[in-house]
Amino acid sequence: MCRHSASTGRASRLVSYAADEHRAALDAICRNDPEAAADAMTAHLEASRSRLTSAYDT
Repeated sequence: MCRHSASTGRASRLVSYAADEHRAALDAICRNDPEAAADAMTAHLEASRSRLTSAYDT
């Protein structure tokens, strides 16, 4: 049961990170700033890859 709680907390943080990263991309799109939107999505994809790799390494 403790393990489930810990993994649920981790999942919640991961969703929060992803939501923040998507928000940054959306904000750039709303500002009509395609370069910033592309940069934000690139950063999101790289961070997501890193988070997923770390999750499977443990």
